[in-house]
Amino acid sequence: EDEIIFNFEVTVVAAPAVPEPELAFHFDFLTGHGTSYTTAPTDISFTNLVSGELTFSLFRVAANTVSAVSGSSRALVISPRLGDSIGEAFVVVDFGQNIDKLEFDTYFWSSAAIPLLTSYVLEVWDETEEEWVLVLDLKEELGEDLTINNFVLDDVEGSVFRFFATGGQLNGNNARVLVDNLKAYSFPIE
Repeated sequence: EDEIIFNFEVTVVAAPAVPEPELAFHFDFLTGHGTSYTTAPTDISFTNLVSGELTFSLFRVAANTVSAVSGSSRALVISPRLGDSIGEAFVVVDFGQNIDKLEFDTYFWSSAAIPLLTSYVLEVWDETEEEWVLVLDLKEELGEDLTINNFVLDDVEGSVFRFFATGGQLNGNNARVLVDNLKAYSFPIE
């Protein structure tokens, strides 16, 4: 019986490594700003745990700790208010560079906040259209959950982001949501 021999040369080419975005900003809000709500848009600097500081624009925002939520620490408290205010509150972060991934914790101060908030969203500024564009409806995502929720958004793109809440209580601060452990990642510039 004749034996047939085949010789093959196989070349294995490794796929190029897919770059991962690198952590460029990390804020835990343990220092900076006080427990009083800003009553006009105010610029406040926070320590970037990666390097340096960054200035945030805040309106109806304080930095505080809530004891009603297990595991919470000092965070930004976003609290729209009616009556003596316009029923809006926001945190605007201009990273000054393109962001490709965002990670953050967010949660309600208490169950009283849920029906008092009309909306709570994360938006990105569209420079071309000169308008805020919805990234994620956070009120919908949170539902009625009263625990700390971690969000990881791998497909964002932009440099200016806004946490924006509407609603409120007449002359009261019960419509409160918190943002903590904000991390922003960028692909390395080649």
